[in-house]
Order: sequence, then structure tokens, then C-alpha cells
Amino acid sequence: MSGSYIKNWNLLVSQHSQFYNQPECKIQNIWESYFSEIFGFSKIFNEIDSHRKLHIGSSDREIPDIILKKDSKDLFIVELKQYSLAKNDDFEK
Repeated sequence: MSGSYIKNWNLLVSQHSQFYNQPECKIQNIWESYFSEIFGFSKIFNEIDSHRKLHIGSSDREIPDIILKKDSKDLFIVELKQYSLAKNDDFEK
């Protein structure tokens, strides 16, 4: 594993520990920054799309937290969830 991958992974882990129990809106902003700064998706070129309504069928709709795009094509849907497990040393290991 390359040094930069290890550095990025360690950042994600430390940030997770730091922001573990924050409100979803704050976590979403953090993840949008990760996708921009670490994974190379551009906010300027609208490659990170937040809370877009997706219509499924005639009336159903979904609103994913983040959609990642390249060349105006949707690649990934990211849905953030609140953890329900209590954080402890065994959990981190």
C-alpha cells in the first residue's frame, strides 16, 4: 500500500473518531470534503451532488445524501447513516 493511501486512510479513521457522534449535516459536509480532497471529485464541476431528488416510477422518490458524478454521469450514491452501536475500544479494533 502506498504511503499516501495509508496517510489518507489514517486521516479518515482519525476523523471518524473525532466526528463520530456529530449531526448528519456536519458529517455530510465532511464527506463532501473527503470526496473532493482525497478522492478527486470536483465541487466546482458539480461532480458532488447533494440531496437531489430521484424519481422512481410515477410517484416514488428518493433523496440520497450525496451522488458522485463524472462527465455528467452518476457513478455512486452515498447514503449517510447514524451509528446505533455504542463506541468502545473493541468496536474500534
